[in-house]
Amino acid sequence: MKRKGILLAGGNSTRMGQLAANHSKQLIPINGIPMVMYSLATLKALDLDDILLICRPDECRQMSKLTGLDCLPQVEAKGIAQALLLAKDWLNGHPSVLQLGDNLFHGEHCTTQFSHANAIQSGALVFATPVKNPSNYGVVELDENSRPVSLIEKPEWSHSDLAVPGIYFYDHHAPDFAAQLKPSERGELEITDLNCEYLRRGQLTVLDLEESTTWIDIGTPHALARAEKYVQDSGCAPAAIDR
Repeated sequence: MKRKGILLAGGNSTRMGQLAANHSKQLIPINGIPMVMYSLATLKALDLDDILLICRPDECRQMSKLTGLDCLPQVEAKGIAQALLLAKDWLNGHPSVLQLGDNLFHGEHCTTQFSHANAIQSGALVFATPVKNPSNYGVVELDENSRPVSLIEKPEWSHSDLAVPGIYFYDHHAPDFAAQLKPSERGELEITDLNCEYLRRGQLTVLDLEESTTWIDIGTPHALARAEKYVQDSGCAPAAIDR
Protein backbone atom coordinates (compact mmCIF):
# COMPACT_ATOMS: atom_id res chain seq x y z
CA MET A 1 0.00 0.00 0.00
CA LYS A 2 1.28 3.46 -0.87
CA ARG A 3 2.52 5.65 1.95
CA LYS A 4 0.44 8.57 3.17
CA GLY A 5 1.81 11.79 4.59
CA ILE A 6 0.93 13.47 7.89
CA LEU A 7 1.91 17.10 8.44
CA LEU A 8 1.71 18.04 12.11
CA ALA A 9 1.19 21.77 12.61
CA GLY A 10 -0.44 21.82 16.03
CA GLY A 11 1.09 22.16 19.47
CA ASN A 12 1.18 25.06 21.88
CA SER A 13 4.18 26.97 20.45
CA THR A 14 5.20 28.04 23.95
CA ARG A 15 8.90 28.43 23.12
CA MET A 16 8.08 31.09 20.52
CA GLY A 17 6.67 33.45 23.13
CA GLN A 18 4.84 36.50 21.79
CA LEU A 19 5.65 35.61 18.18
CA ALA A 20 3.01 32.87 18.43
CA ALA A 21 0.70 34.53 20.93
CA ASN A 22 -2.25 34.78 18.53
CA HIS A 23 -1.61 31.83 16.19
CA SER A 24 0.51 28.70 15.90
CA LYS A 25 4.17 29.12 15.05
CA GLN A 26 3.68 27.23 11.78
CA LEU A 27 1.89 30.31 10.42
CA ILE A 28 4.82 32.62 11.16
CA PRO A 29 6.25 33.82 7.83
CA ILE A 30 9.79 33.02 6.76
CA ASN A 31 10.85 35.37 4.00
CA GLY A 32 7.16 36.14 3.47
CA ILE A 33 5.97 32.53 3.27
CA PRO A 34 4.30 30.72 6.21
CA MET A 35 6.62 28.27 7.91
CA VAL A 36 4.31 25.29 7.31
CA MET A 37 4.69 25.64 3.54
CA TYR A 38 8.38 24.74 3.73
CA SER A 39 7.53 21.52 5.57
CA LEU A 40 4.72 20.74 3.16
CA ALA A 41 7.15 21.07 0.26
CA THR A 42 9.26 18.27 1.74
CA LEU A 43 6.26 15.92 1.70
CA LYS A 44 5.09 17.00 -1.75
CA ALA A 45 8.51 16.18 -3.16
CA LEU A 46 7.89 12.54 -2.18
CA ASP A 47 5.04 12.29 -4.68
CA LEU A 48 2.49 11.17 -2.10
CA ASP A 49 -1.12 10.81 -3.19
CA ASP A 50 -2.57 11.77 0.18
CA ILE A 51 -1.37 14.26 2.80
CA LEU A 52 -3.32 15.13 5.95
CA LEU A 53 -2.65 18.25 8.00
CA ILE A 54 -3.23 18.19 11.77
CA CYS A 55 -3.58 21.59 13.43
CA ARG A 56 -5.35 23.60 16.09
CA PRO A 57 -9.16 23.51 15.76
CA ASP A 58 -9.43 27.29 15.37
CA GLU A 59 -6.94 27.24 12.48
CA CYS A 60 -8.31 24.35 10.40
CA ARG A 61 -10.10 26.58 7.89
CA GLN A 62 -7.13 28.91 7.50
CA MET A 63 -4.62 26.05 7.21
CA SER A 64 -6.78 24.20 4.69
CA LYS A 65 -7.12 27.28 2.50
CA LEU A 66 -3.39 27.96 2.73
CA THR A 67 -2.16 24.43 2.01
CA GLY A 68 -5.00 22.92 0.00
CA LEU A 69 -5.02 19.94 2.38
CA ASP A 70 -7.73 18.27 4.38
CA CYS A 71 -7.26 19.22 8.03
CA LEU A 72 -7.87 17.29 11.22
CA PRO A 73 -8.16 19.22 14.49
CA GLN A 74 -5.82 18.52 17.39
CA VAL A 75 -8.11 19.56 20.22
CA GLU A 76 -5.45 19.10 22.88
CA ALA A 77 -1.73 18.84 22.15
CA LYS A 78 -0.56 15.56 23.66
CA GLY A 79 2.74 14.97 21.92
CA ILE A 80 4.00 14.18 18.43
CA ALA A 81 3.06 10.49 18.57
CA GLN A 82 -0.55 11.55 19.13
CA ALA A 83 -0.64 12.43 15.43
CA LEU A 84 -0.59 8.72 14.55
CA LEU A 85 -3.60 8.11 16.80
CA LEU A 86 -5.55 11.02 15.35
CA ALA A 87 -4.80 9.90 11.81
CA LYS A 88 -5.41 6.17 12.34
CA ASP A 89 -8.76 5.98 10.56
CA TRP A 90 -7.52 8.20 7.74
CA LEU A 91 -4.41 6.06 7.28
CA ASN A 92 -6.62 2.97 7.00
CA GLY A 93 -3.72 0.53 7.15
CA HIS A 94 -1.31 2.52 4.96
CA PRO A 95 2.31 3.18 5.95
CA SER A 96 2.99 6.81 6.81
CA VAL A 97 5.55 9.56 6.89
CA LEU A 98 5.13 12.10 9.67
CA GLN A 99 6.64 15.54 9.06
CA LEU A 100 6.74 18.28 11.68
CA GLY A 101 5.44 21.61 10.46
CA ASP A 102 8.24 23.55 12.13
CA ASN A 103 11.13 21.60 10.59
CA LEU A 104 12.86 22.88 7.46
CA PHE A 105 14.87 20.51 5.26
CA HIS A 106 16.78 21.73 2.22
CA GLY A 107 19.71 20.44 0.21
CA GLU A 108 21.10 19.03 -2.97
CA HIS A 109 20.24 15.40 -2.18
CA CYS A 110 17.45 15.92 0.35
CA THR A 111 14.54 14.62 -1.68
CA THR A 112 16.59 11.75 -3.11
CA GLN A 113 17.46 10.51 0.38
CA PHE A 114 13.90 10.87 1.64
CA SER A 115 12.59 9.10 -1.47
CA HIS A 116 14.81 6.12 -0.70
CA ALA A 117 13.38 6.06 2.81
CA ASN A 118 9.90 6.30 1.38
CA ALA A 119 10.46 3.07 -0.57
CA ILE A 120 10.96 1.05 2.64
CA GLN A 121 7.68 -0.64 3.59
CA SER A 122 8.47 -2.47 6.85
CA GLY A 123 9.48 -1.15 10.25
CA ALA A 124 10.38 2.45 10.98
CA LEU A 125 13.10 4.67 9.58
CA VAL A 126 14.48 7.87 11.07
CA PHE A 127 17.52 10.02 10.44
CA ALA A 128 20.34 11.15 12.68
CA THR A 129 22.51 14.24 12.56
CA PRO A 130 25.06 15.69 15.02
CA VAL A 131 24.03 18.76 17.01
CA LYS A 132 25.71 21.01 19.56
CA ASN A 133 22.79 20.85 22.00
CA PRO A 134 21.50 17.23 22.11
CA SER A 135 19.56 17.91 25.32
CA ASN A 136 17.02 19.79 23.19
CA TYR A 137 16.16 16.78 21.02
CA GLY A 138 15.39 13.12 20.84
CA VAL A 139 18.84 11.53 20.71
CA VAL A 140 19.88 8.20 19.20
CA GLU A 141 22.99 6.25 20.17
CA LEU A 142 24.60 3.99 17.57
CA ASP A 143 27.02 1.08 18.01
CA GLU A 144 30.30 0.61 16.13
CA ASN A 145 28.34 -0.76 13.18
CA SER A 146 26.05 2.30 13.05
CA ARG A 147 23.09 0.32 14.39
CA PRO A 148 20.78 1.98 16.94
CA VAL A 149 21.13 0.81 20.53
CA SER A 150 19.11 3.43 22.40
CA LEU A 151 16.95 6.53 22.03
CA ILE A 152 16.40 9.15 24.71
CA GLU A 153 14.12 12.18 24.70
CA LYS A 154 15.90 15.42 25.66
CA PRO A 155 18.59 13.80 27.84
CA GLU A 156 20.38 15.91 30.43
CA TRP A 157 23.51 14.04 29.40
CA SER A 158 24.17 11.50 26.66
CA HIS A 159 26.99 9.51 25.09
CA SER A 160 25.60 10.61 21.73
CA ASP A 161 25.24 13.98 20.01
CA LEU A 162 23.02 12.56 17.27
CA ALA A 163 19.59 14.19 17.13
CA VAL A 164 16.62 12.70 15.29
CA PRO A 165 15.15 15.35 12.94
CA GLY A 166 11.40 15.83 12.57
CA ILE A 167 10.59 13.48 9.72
CA TYR A 168 9.67 9.86 10.51
CA PHE A 169 8.82 6.96 8.20
CA TYR A 170 6.55 4.21 9.61
CA ASP A 171 4.89 1.03 8.46
CA HIS A 172 1.19 0.40 9.04
CA HIS A 173 1.73 -0.71 12.65
CA ALA A 174 2.59 2.79 13.94
CA PRO A 175 -0.95 3.82 15.07
CA ASP A 176 -1.36 0.57 17.03
CA PHE A 177 2.05 0.98 18.67
CA ALA A 178 1.25 4.61 19.48
CA ALA A 179 -1.98 3.50 21.16
CA GLN A 180 0.08 1.42 23.61
CA LEU A 181 2.31 4.31 24.71
CA LYS A 182 2.03 5.83 28.15
CA PRO A 183 2.32 9.61 28.59
CA SER A 184 5.73 10.85 29.64
CA GLU A 185 6.40 13.03 32.68
CA ARG A 186 5.50 15.95 30.40
CA GLY A 187 2.10 14.36 29.87
CA GLU A 188 2.84 13.69 26.20
CA LEU A 189 2.99 10.68 23.91
CA GLU A 190 6.62 10.96 22.91
CA ILE A 191 7.69 10.16 19.37
CA THR A 192 10.94 8.87 20.86
CA ASP A 193 8.96 6.25 22.80
CA LEU A 194 7.30 5.13 19.57
CA ASN A 195 10.71 4.84 17.92
CA CYS A 196 11.93 2.89 20.95
CA GLU A 197 9.13 0.38 20.42
CA TYR A 198 10.35 -0.24 16.89
CA LEU A 199 13.90 -0.53 18.23
CA ARG A 200 12.76 -3.05 20.83
CA ARG A 201 11.27 -5.15 18.06
CA GLY A 202 14.43 -4.91 15.96
CA GLN A 203 12.55 -2.93 13.31
CA LEU A 204 14.17 0.52 13.49
CA THR A 205 16.52 1.77 10.78
CA VAL A 206 18.61 4.88 11.38
CA LEU A 207 20.35 6.66 8.51
CA ASP A 208 22.74 9.60 8.64
CA LEU A 209 21.18 12.76 7.30
CA GLU A 210 23.15 13.86 4.25
CA GLU A 211 25.82 16.43 5.12
CA SER A 212 24.56 18.52 2.22
CA THR A 213 21.10 18.71 3.80
CA THR A 214 20.36 21.68 6.04
CA TRP A 215 17.92 20.94 8.85
CA ILE A 216 16.49 23.68 11.04
CA ASP A 217 14.11 22.93 13.91
CA ILE A 218 12.27 26.26 14.05
CA GLY A 219 11.05 26.08 17.63
CA THR A 220 12.49 29.28 19.09
CA PRO A 221 12.93 32.92 18.03
CA HIS A 222 16.67 32.28 17.60
CA ALA A 223 15.99 29.33 15.26
CA LEU A 224 13.43 31.42 13.38
CA ALA A 225 16.04 34.12 12.76
CA ARG A 226 18.47 31.45 11.56
CA ALA A 227 15.86 30.03 9.18
CA GLU A 228 15.06 33.50 7.84
CA LYS A 229 18.74 34.16 7.11
CA TYR A 230 19.22 30.72 5.57
CA VAL A 231 16.23 31.12 3.26
CA GLN A 232 17.40 34.57 2.15
CA ASP A 233 21.00 33.46 1.57
CA SER A 234 20.18 30.15 -0.15
CA GLY A 235 17.18 31.15 -2.19
CA CYS A 236 15.30 28.26 -0.63
CA ALA A 237 11.58 28.40 -1.41
CA PRO A 238 8.72 25.90 -1.05
CA ALA A 239 8.61 25.43 -4.84
CA ALA A 240 12.28 24.43 -4.86
CA ILE A 241 13.13 22.87 -1.51
CA ASP A 242 15.25 20.28 -3.31
CA ARG A 243 17.48 22.08 -5.78
